[in-house]
Amino acid sequence: MRAATHDFVTYLVGERNYSQHTARAYRADLTQFANFIEREYRTQARLQDLSRGYVRSYVTWLMENGRKERTVARKLASIRSFQLFLRRRNLVTEQDWGRLAPRQQHRTLPAVLDIDQMARLMTLPPNDKAAGVRDRAIMELLYSSGLRVSELVGLNVEHLDIAEGLVRVRGKGGKERIVPVGRIAVEALDRYLREFRHLLFLSRMRAAIHDFVTYLVRERNYSQRTARAHRADLIQFAHFIERKFGAPARLQHLTGGRVRSYVTWLMENGRKERTVARKLASIRSFQTFLRRRDLVKEQDWGRLAPRQQQKTLPTVLDIDQMSRKQRALFISKLGRRLSVERVRSMVTGYLRQVSSSEHLGPHLLRHACATHLVERGAGLRDVQEMLGHSSVTSTQIYVSVAAGRLTQIYEKAHPRAL
Repeated sequence: MRAATHDFVTYLVGERNYSQHTARAYRADLTQFANFIEREYRTQARLQDLSRGYVRSYVTWLMENGRKERTVARKLASIRSFQLFLRRRNLVTEQDWGRLAPRQQHRTLPAVLDIDQMARLMTLPPNDKAAGVRDRAIMELLYSSGLRVSELVGLNVEHLDIAEGLVRVRGKGGKERIVPVGRIAVEALDRYLREFRHLLFLSRMRAAIHDFVTYLVRERNYSQRTARAHRADLIQFAHFIERKFGAPARLQHLTGGRVRSYVTWLMENGRKERTVARKLASIRSFQTFLRRRDLVKEQDWGRLAPRQQQKTLPTVLDIDQMSRKQRALFISKLGRRLSVERVRSMVTGYLRQVSSSEHLGPHLLRHACATHLVERGAGLRDVQEMLGHSSVTSTQIYVSVAAGRLTQIYEKAHPRAL
């Protein structure tokens, strides 16, 4: 059974174009099923031993352990899909398992923020800091276009058309769609891209320093204290460049002249020869690390001589092609593409300030987008296309949400409602 599970997951990714996240969820469901059989029946889970009786016992065990109906229905759907895969491969017949009927579930309506809550949410990120402007642009885009988090973090700069107010999104199954972006979201994105993104994009310099320090601790077995000292030397070097030359420290901007300027500044500020030599040694070690990682070549920097030898420092550096190729729309302080986990954590933190709901996350903004569209008369098919739903059934839930909210408003506002 475990071998067949591996083949099934490979089929989902390779032939059905499922995401790695979805494939891992299927694997987890089927592995839990196999573990249940082996634990409860003291036998190895084999395909020929599976029956509806095993599945019923598994469902009962899930319910007894407090799993929600929606979770149980999803796990049963994984088993049904696995069964269909096995039948098509002639590994089981219908008589072996029979047909597993879908488990009926009471569909709960998603929580939705109202318009006032959404307006308050968008004012929370700091408007004068690069990270805050980025965070607001993220939330405006999630709400304006109803994107999934995985779709948002996969966006590149070229996917966004500011002039037309459109974004090209790759959704589930690798399907692409063009989604409109509202005026307020366009303004937030335009400000982020024009004024603040480059401040976050500290390129390969800061990112490479982070990798270098990690390498010292994990591979060279340096102590945390020594690694922190190297990091402090290199960060001070980066700060000096940013302060003196008015631009983020990037590898391609580093030259022997700037190193000389740094050394001169250290001496003018009373640093001892020994301290200057140590800081220069940190830069030399960093250079060696970059060369071994093929991030720079010897002719880019040359060899930085120890301080005592008074050799001329090199003057040419034209590298860092990787940073020029980095096209992620939303980036971290290390100049790298934001992860799903980072965006989820960030959005959830802001949501806690405007809602006391138990289930908070960026998907709440997608729900709000769809619900507010339906409330204002958007067609169900149009909302389906915008959200990237493969079936209109998934979109119909927002009609129920909108109707429920309308009922609440009516009961509160109409004089003859009660």
